[in-house]
Amino acid sequence: MEMKASAMLSYLLLTLVLAMQLPFCNPVLATPENWSEVTRFTGTGSMETRNTTLFTIGHAEWRIRWQYNPDPPYAGVAGFVVFTYPQGETSNYVNWIFAIGSSQTSGTSYVHNHTGTFYMNIAAGDNILNYTLIVEQDLDSIPEFPLSMLLPLVFTSTLVVAIARVYAKKPRQQTPNSKLKTN
Repeated sequence: MEMKASAMLSYLLLTLVLAMQLPFCNPVLATPENWSEVTRFTGTGSMETRNTTLFTIGHAEWRIRWQYNPDPPYAGVAGFVVFTYPQGETSNYVNWIFAIGSSQTSGTSYVHNHTGTFYMNIAAGDNILNYTLIVEQDLDSIPEFPLSMLLPLVFTSTLVVAIARVYAKKPRQQTPNSKLKTN
């Protein structure tokens, strides 16, 4: 029985050590051929915000390439803001883009380890002639081990080890033939 408990303890400790290493694994670096377009949104500026249609991301690494063209006479005050939310959310965004003026009218915004269905809320001022948002995902990336699983894994492992130790220390019952007779 003691040998089984020792083997179980060794197995659990090895599992725990491996599980703790997973969040720190190096992700695959993306190359240009890894990126695949998921969706594209275009439009013109207005005084109202607009929600995009839903899009689904199935890979851990994705990005939003964005670009806008300000109206030249008002280029210095052109405003472009985009929030990306999970489906059904209106306050907990996973990414945001904020640009004012004509000094930086394009860029790339990266999102890490968020998969699921999303939408964007776009606020492009009426002095924006047009804008384009391109959502791409890295096809070689996979979701990381969620850190939220680490604590339950540690608790479960500790509980199993504690139970195994209790059974390993339990005294063995002696059979009637094994008792020593005293006279």
